[in-house]
Amino acid sequence: MKKIITVTFIAALICSLLCGCGYNLSGGQPDGKIVSNNGIAVRQGDYIYYINGSMPTMLKDALADTPQAAIFRMNADGTDRQRVSSRKAYAMYIVNENIYFLSPISADRLCLFKVSINGGNERRLVEFENSGEYAFSDYGLAAEISGSIVIYSFKTQSKTKLENVGNVVQMYGGDRLYYYIYNKAGIQAVSWEGGEPEAVTDRNGRIMGVEGNNIYYIRNDEKLTRCDMSTKEETTLSTSKYETMLLSLENNTMVAYSSEKTAFYLMHLDGSTRVPILEGEEVTAYGVSSDRIFYCKNSEGALYSVDFNGNNSKKLADISALQGPGSTDPNYYMDVVEDRLFLFDRNSYDVYMINLTSGEVENLAGEQK
Repeated sequence: MKKIITVTFIAALICSLLCGCGYNLSGGQPDGKIVSNNGIAVRQGDYIYYINGSMPTMLKDALADTPQAAIFRMNADGTDRQRVSSRKAYAMYIVNENIYFLSPISADRLCLFKVSINGGNERRLVEFENSGEYAFSDYGLAAEISGSIVIYSFKTQSKTKLENVGNVVQMYGGDRLYYYIYNKAGIQAVSWEGGEPEAVTDRNGRIMGVEGNNIYYIRNDEKLTRCDMSTKEETTLSTSKYETMLLSLENNTMVAYSSEKTAFYLMHLDGSTRVPILEGEEVTAYGVSSDRIFYCKNSEGALYSVDFNGNNSKKLADISALQGPGSTDPNYYMDVVEDRLFLFDRNSYDVYMINLTSGEVENLAGEQK
């Protein structure tokens, strides 16, 4: 899962540390279909929820009750934009009637909060150090706290704790909580209701995805590997080293950036030759949808897309996405929600919505400052 290493804050502001009351809106569809969860924008039924720009760099601004980086809601057609959370968010995840989100609470601590999809009932769930790991899933959330892991189950609405786990390098939310520990072989998995962890691989590495019995991870910092968690049988899919990578398992494809080659590639996971999408330039922000790959060409300040064969390149907008903080994934500040792409602009830090059908580009934060 995405790791937050917060940007430098000024001295802690001794106020606004208690939970806000939130906002009370009408509507909301807790049983609505979810599209594109775990990021800066998500659709639930007839509503789209989005984070209104990137987190301010100064703590006093990050804790201030201002619209920047707060969670907003709008109708699916883009109308009737209303604020939902009193606090600001780095990322969010929606499950039924609640939005779970990550927010700073002091100079060195973060907190996982929840707020109703209609605003209100905003409260803290788990606090942890700002260099720690966290994970969301449809089943619960988790955070690393001083070498232990606290797990909050949505089903039981209660917490369990894995004591003295060690130095957690990464956590990944799926049907179970997956994680691995520095200097210990094997990716571990544990139920969201607690219990004993199980080693699902013999080695460890950055977890890229879970599909059925298969877990995809980067072994030895360079080999993209698929492991059958039932048999422990491993298949090496790529041996080149990449700084960042995303998988589109539905398209059996990886996209990745290599600083060694200064190139952005796609490669199908059947062993076919990789295809360069962009060469001679660092690519820091990119994402995937069901049928397209999106990437930012920072030298132009422009957003492009290609298909999953690397063809039909198209310039979408004269805007480029902000790179995520710390060791986050390259799509941290970029989300595709059906026919719309949301991103945080790398220059203004505002949130933009790009209609992939009409080509319309709209600054959503502009009217909410």
